[in-house]
Amino acid sequence: MKFVKKVIFNKEGIKDDEIQMREQRVKIVLRNSQDELLLCKVDGVYHFVGGHPEDGESIEECAKREIEEETGIKMESSTCTPFLELKQYKSDYFGTGKNGLATITYMDGISNERFNYNNRKLDEEEAKKNFTLEYVKLKDILKVLEDNRQVSKQHNKEFITTEMIYVISEYQKYLKENNLNIDEMEK
Repeated sequence: MKFVKKVIFNKEGIKDDEIQMREQRVKIVLRNSQDELLLCKVDGVYHFVGGHPEDGESIEECAKREIEEETGIKMESSTCTPFLELKQYKSDYFGTGKNGLATITYMDGISNERFNYNNRKLDEEEAKKNFTLEYVKLKDILKVLEDNRQVSKQHNKEFITTEMIYVISEYQKYLKENNLNIDEMEK
């Protein structure tokens, strides 16, 4: 699997042999030919579609499953391409008191199928939350995320907004570097 870019965040200088918890996540920047990205909004905070691979599941299989579960959109795994991998080292990982490493693979997903709330299969925790979907124009996404920063801060999720803004800037570079004009996408 080829990644356009690998980035490591390790402000605390944690070494690999000091890691006590490892977590793999997959997040999808899902776009369509109308120059829109599909975002999840969970309790008012924007997120990318995504989740954790299940036992034995590849990154591509996880992306396809998570898109279907969270949006109701059925995709072929070949329509998701990895473009960024973030590794985040953190002491006291989410309040556990342990050193953790989260590896997040970001995928470029392409679909003109519209989301369908009736076809979603949210897990028990997702179903308890106000979990909505929203299309946002790529040209407006950074402003929309910045405007949502206060809400994310109130929910102690500001790190998600900061990460999404970083990922979108990398995504825009990825599109440009690979000559992936949204106007030229398959319909």
